[in-house]
Amino acid sequence: MSLIIPPSVVATRQPNTEKKLTKQAREWLEGDERSPGIHASDLLDIRKAYWRHTDPQEIPDHSVFTFLVGKVLHAFTLSAIDERPLDWKSGEESRHSKLLDIEYSPDKLTKKGIPRELKTTRSFFAPKEEDGLVNIADVEIYIEQCLIYMCAEDKTEGLLDILYLNLKDKAGRTSPQMRSYKITISKDDLEKMQAYLVRKKARLEAAIKTGEFRELPLCREWLCQRKYCEWYDKCEPEGRWKPEKEKR
Repeated sequence: MSLIIPPSVVATRQPNTEKKLTKQAREWLEGDERSPGIHASDLLDIRKAYWRHTDPQEIPDHSVFTFLVGKVLHAFTLSAIDERPLDWKSGEESRHSKLLDIEYSPDKLTKKGIPRELKTTRSFFAPKEEDGLVNIADVEIYIEQCLIYMCAEDKTEGLLDILYLNLKDKAGRTSPQMRSYKITISKDDLEKMQAYLVRKKARLEAAIKTGEFRELPLCREWLCQRKYCEWYDKCEPEGRWKPEKEKR
């Protein structure tokens, strides 16, 4: 039998406390110093990276606790896997790649220098696979950054761990589960990818210098929306932008 709560008990929402906690969480998230220069994550969607560099914004309220939960899970998981004390900056120190001329911070480097990346997702479904080989389309959004680290370290191999927070089983139940993958690429394609990333960085730097951001490709369509991008109305993405509807 559950606890009987007396009728005199009252719960009153505290908006000011919510604002204070959100402010403190944002300050904590933004407290990590970011080394200057172009970072690995900037090469994913370079138009959004342009705006991050030229018009930095604080983390919006609706994203603060999403980022907070992600960072906490990330730190706890890495510390548990490595059997080491909890470190909120868990992961390798920021590194500079001479090959790509970018800054990057892999979650871990093995003794052989192979980058290992941990991602978390709220997806209900694991990637499709056949004979142990995974459908790349199902994990490409998670592979991208790992590939950049592989290029930065000049390695044809990388390791990717994905923590699925709500993976569904056959009975429809959800539970956190880990999926781990070895990522490999041919030496020829690695070199092509490295050259591609160098060109992409050069385009971003040129746009930052000149202000000609429309020379940069549009971000991925799912990301290019007002609710996901703080600069949507400044950017006015070609063919996608629509004025905000007036609230009635």
